[in-house]
Amino acid sequence: MVYIIISNIGLAIMMIYIYFRYTHFRINSAKEIKELRAKSDSQSVELRNFDAKLLSSVKSYQDRVEALLIEIGKVRQEKEKEIELRSEIEKKFEILNQKNTDYEVVHNEITNAIMNIVNDTHETAKNLGKDLYEKITTNYKKESLENQKLMAKINQNVAEFVAKFNSSQLSSAQSYAPKKKDEVDFAELFLTTQSEVAKNAVIDAIDLIKNKGLSLGKEFFTSQSFDESKSKFLLSEIALVKNQTLYLLDFKATNHIFEYYANKSRDDKSADENFANKFKRYLVLLSNNKYYEIINSLLESLGLNYKSHKISIIVPSRSEIRLLKELQFFDKAQQLGIDVKNIDEIEKTL
Repeated sequence: MVYIIISNIGLAIMMIYIYFRYTHFRINSAKEIKELRAKSDSQSVELRNFDAKLLSSVKSYQDRVEALLIEIGKVRQEKEKEIELRSEIEKKFEILNQKNTDYEVVHNEITNAIMNIVNDTHETAKNLGKDLYEKITTNYKKESLENQKLMAKINQNVAEFVAKFNSSQLSSAQSYAPKKKDEVDFAELFLTTQSEVAKNAVIDAIDLIKNKGLSLGKEFFTSQSFDESKSKFLLSEIALVKNQTLYLLDFKATNHIFEYYANKSRDDKSADENFANKFKRYLVLLSNNKYYEIINSLLESLGLNYKSHKISIIVPSRSEIRLLKELQFFDKAQQLGIDVKNIDEIEKTL
């Protein structure tokens, strides 16, 4: 009996001891778990911050890499263009060298042939050269005399215009004395546009210029900008001042072109000759400095300032430009410093 009591007491003491050990372990474990959890949370926050910084760094690096790739692409394109350009230049240079070589060969052959001819038939060549020189000299003198007469007549007519303008005694353009059959009539060649196509072309050009913000009477001028006594001295249909340059837009070529179309349906050869004669005189008068001086005198009276001027022949469309190229008047105009444009190309001037 005593043994049983002692055993129960021992068991109770052992249970109490186990309970206290368990309680102590649980308290310590809870504290450690709490510390570990706090440490884990702190590490998680640090890891998230590190991940954010790492992502930001990676994104920044990717942006720099993309920017560098773009720059590399641009540089590569520039280099490729440079290589292509260099290749084209080298090809052109080779072609030019080949042409020069061919020209030298041809020149040497011609020189040798001429020398052989001269050596074989010296006297004949001498007489032939003398006759040819005399013919060329005679024709040159004849053409020079005709050109001098033509320019003298033009200058005389223009001088009358300038004198009337400067003296403020303006009169009608028909007050000139009757002229001979072959005489060039300056006033007649610079009448206002007559055909409906030319008039419509002028109207379209004015609308185009106005749409670009330029005002009539301040930045560009037509005959409507002046009274009746002065408007005749604006020989071009439109005068435009832009970037210290005076642009003179002349539409009267359209009259000659559509007259040529009408005549061509009746007599092809006569139409070509008539157009060639009129257009040659037209280009001569446009290139004459008096043409600009008359308009300049008129615009200077308005107090306008510009450093240079440019004369342009304006036609309705590209088909008229092709016609002038076919008849070889486009290149002649360019050689005289006169541009040939259609109405749409006026926009480039603005």
